[in-house]
Amino acid sequence: MRLRKVLRTAVLLLLSLSLLAAGCGAGTDLAYSTEPDAPVIVYSSYKAIAPIYNPGVPEDVIYGDGTLIRKRDPYVLLTGKLSQAEVQGILEELDEEGFFGLEESYTNKEPLAGGTTEKITVYLESGAHTVSVEGGTGPPGWGDIVASVAEAQPPDMQEYVPSSLTLFAREAGQVPEGARVDPWPGDPADLAQAASSQKGLVLEGDEAATAWKAVQEEFVASGGGDSYWSAGGKVYTYVYATPILPGVEEGD
Repeated sequence: MRLRKVLRTAVLLLLSLSLLAAGCGAGTDLAYSTEPDAPVIVYSSYKAIAPIYNPGVPEDVIYGDGTLIRKRDPYVLLTGKLSQAEVQGILEELDEEGFFGLEESYTNKEPLAGGTTEKITVYLESGAHTVSVEGGTGPPGWGDIVASVAEAQPPDMQEYVPSSLTLFAREAGQVPEGARVDPWPGDPADLAQAASSQKGLVLEGDEAATAWKAVQEEFVASGGGDSYWSAGGKVYTYVYATPILPGVEEGD
């Protein structure tokens, strides 16, 4: 985080503590739920790319207990813990930068091919506030607003393996000559059920972890290319997994 932002955050925290001690506050009411499965801040960056790359998974989710889940790559999620003071400091920054006074949506007059849409939603006890910005249309200071969330850095970030996910698959009509076909490490029925539904198959617990690690390793090995899995006497391709993050709805 830039020195300017560090100093400003420190000042904001001291001011916040002073106001709390005095029993009063200023600006937006920033009270939020401190429940561990209640998102407080969700930052997403969307691009029109194949779903196998998990474009719909938020870049950052900060929960009420300070837990942060960050997407570093399509199949690499990290997690760490912020203090309550740090969460409050980020909210104070957003308030100071005018986030809660922005319009809900900023769009281009003409759609941009391959453009990126960024969205931040803040869930307070008083209600949710969402701002969606298409590339190039951001209001003044939008970059600092995004940085306030994206630059949050808990100590000792570790890999996060989702405990719930949606598995997708498609039966392979024909396997290209020389293509590698790996045995599916989970239940063969999982791929069959995932392939039979456009909505995929929701997996929980150990089954979710097994599927996530398999898809993760194959995604890295293939460089994001086509992969093939054998299960129950059939071969499947277009196998990917979308994590289900606690409290986060699709499109958040």
